[in-house]
Amino acid sequence: MLPDNSEYHSLEQIALIQRLSREPSLGARDALFLATQLVHHGFAHAGALVDRLRTDMRSASAGEYLLQLRRRHGVIQSLPLLTMIQSDQKASLRLLEKSGYVFRPGSFRNDKAVVIFTTKFNNFGVSNIVLDAFLAQLGVARLFLKDNSEFAYFNGVEGLASSLGDLPRAVADLLAAQGIRQTIVTGFSSGGYAALHLATARRYAGYVGYAVCTDLSENSGLPLPKYYARLRERVAPGDFLDLRTRLEGNPEATPCKLFFGKNDVVDRAHAVHLVDCPTVELTCHADSAHEVTLQLIGDGSFLEPFEQLLEGLRTSQQGQDPGRPA
Repeated sequence: MLPDNSEYHSLEQIALIQRLSREPSLGARDALFLATQLVHHGFAHAGALVDRLRTDMRSASAGEYLLQLRRRHGVIQSLPLLTMIQSDQKASLRLLEKSGYVFRPGSFRNDKAVVIFTTKFNNFGVSNIVLDAFLAQLGVARLFLKDNSEFAYFNGVEGLASSLGDLPRAVADLLAAQGIRQTIVTGFSSGGYAALHLATARRYAGYVGYAVCTDLSENSGLPLPKYYARLRERVAPGDFLDLRTRLEGNPEATPCKLFFGKNDVVDRAHAVHLVDCPTVELTCHADSAHEVTLQLIGDGSFLEPFEQLLEGLRTSQQGQDPGRPA
């Protein structure tokens, strides 16, 4: 039986999947878990296991899941910088740490950065190492923020800021010290609200959000994930905002691109909540639920919103950063 924390990306999870890889036989659930994690961590030999499971598992649902996983594996393995990042042991260990922050320098766009709010599982659907390999293609610096505690960034980021409200200044100071002039913020799932909170506190070059909550206010009529409902009793209410109030009627707000799956009721409600805000662009994926980042990776379109925002910066010379007060 898999341990309770098996979904958390960490050194412990790497040890777990290495142990499972040595098992002579696995039940269907453990085999699917192993194949999924091998793919999402970027292990090249994952493809052989996925192909074997596609032959062994006869159900239509398993077949469709494994087909999507195989496509995702192909896209990940085609990343030109993946092997180099995986071979950098120091960087890999830092990216697998569960809390704190990691700054990764850029290359040909080294005055631009993407700030990443990872999920409580210390990933972005795929591992931080794989995500770094995707974003490194853009030539930008990457700042990974991590908080796998139950507080979902409301208590800030270890070693950087002690609260969600302190993060805008702390992030701006860190990026300015690295020579960053323009910044895109991104977040997925449990990292999405905190990322949007940051992106709407100041004017950034852009925000890319996946399956995010947008209204945690006390009077919100939107459905909430259980972990946010529990947090309301433990965190000062000042950061539980309806972020629409920062975006509606404000054509100077950070340009925001939100992606959500039609089949997730919570994600759909929170995305539609921002539907008529002037700087917000919504994209609904009809065949997706919460794991919309994985669908975009499999489709080969994950980098497109970042490329569009960067192209907009090139043509318009906008995007005051590393975070101008709104």
